[in-house]
Amino acid sequence: MGGGFGAADFEECHQGRAASVPWFRPETTKPGYDGPPLTGPPSAEAVAGRMRRALDEHVEDMRAGKGEGEVWYF
Repeated sequence: MGGGFGAADFEECHQGRAASVPWFRPETTKPGYDGPPLTGPPSAEAVAGRMRRALDEHVEDMRAGKGEGEVWYF
């Protein structure tokens, strides 16, 4: 779920029906994020690349059925 959705919107969706899958959120939405300040939304290519790396990082967990309802940041 993209960074354009605030914490309240995310929590509303996260508590909904899709609790059987892991959720991916941009690192900048992580509580306590202390990275560089945002200067605007990243390009679609940048988001796709970061998401691809996150999927590669968690592929074995997902294949093993892990991550149900967890939030994984990318």
